[in-house]
Amino acid sequence: MNDPLVILADEPTGEVDALNEARVLTLLQTRVRDGKAVLVVTHSSAVARVAHRVLQLVDGRLINA
Repeated sequence: MNDPLVILADEPTGEVDALNEARVLTLLQTRVRDGKAVLVVTHSSAVARVAHRVLQLVDGRLINA
């Protein structure tokens, strides 16, 4: 429970300032380096920039797959 193989994060940086957004991203990136899978749903371009893969939904359709 405290060491999941997969982390699902829905807008983990949605209500934080830029400094804390960077801190959250560092924590998630650490988990990836530890071999965990991280799936993030976000509107943040900063989060998208550090992702290994980005999928977009536009008008309910998956693009950039």
